[in-house]
Amino acid sequence: MAENVLDVTITDEQYFADPAIDQSLLKQWLHGPASLGLYLRNQGTETPAMRMGTAMHTLTLGKGLPVVEKQARQKTDEQHTWLTPADYSKAMTMTQLGGAKEYFQTLEGTPEVTMMCHHSATGLRLKAKADWLPSTVDEDGVYRIRDYKTTVKPLDSVDAASKIIYGDLRYDIQAAFYMMVYRLATGWDGPLGFEFVIQSKMEPYNTVRAQIMEESDANQATLMKVQEGLVSLKRAWGDKSRVEFMNTLLAPQPVVDCGVVEPPAWWQA
Repeated sequence: MAENVLDVTITDEQYFADPAIDQSLLKQWLHGPASLGLYLRNQGTETPAMRMGTAMHTLTLGKGLPVVEKQARQKTDEQHTWLTPADYSKAMTMTQLGGAKEYFQTLEGTPEVTMMCHHSATGLRLKAKADWLPSTVDEDGVYRIRDYKTTVKPLDSVDAASKIIYGDLRYDIQAAFYMMVYRLATGWDGPLGFEFVIQSKMEPYNTVRAQIMEESDANQATLMKVQEGLVSLKRAWGDKSRVEFMNTLLAPQPVVDCGVVEPPAWWQA
């Protein structure tokens, strides 16, 4: 594939087969070598939660394989996203009540756009698949990349959304990575932002929008972590094949000595 490009024709199969580095791989590297090794070994293994996420993206964004309910002993194929009756019913209800689908229908833009670029500092090829790229800037003059997420957690406050973005899953790394890739792929020189559209998988399946600005202190700190991670990843990977690198990452890990531990501040006897 070309080095710097936006492409709406690349299928999921083509995207995942391309060896360019994406934010998921980088995030695992930042977690630690063993995390990346396990990620590389298990890549391509689909879980029910991943299948549900794929279905919700299709139903919300309007692009993807048809979502169908799998009946008992029914044969499946690769031309549909098959859900159990319970998951299918939940997906339909989430789409009906959550408001995310209606929100994206108010926007002008394109779903599922692949972004590819060359990272000059490391020589690595980077890739990202934007859930939604707008055709124009927002009213505030910011070009805002959008990403749809689902969560098992309730979305009952601004703090809840912040914890999801900056918590264990580190969605802030995705935002920084995507904005960087978009600039490198397009040469865009205007204001840039990122918006997460997050829907809860808990009743009443509500949806919130949460934005990150590229120039914010938090994003600049995350971007520095991304840049440093790409440099260290390139140094560690070197000229090894994917399998060779994976095997080096899956070496036995040292046992960490924590010494005498004290209870945390919130602990009570």
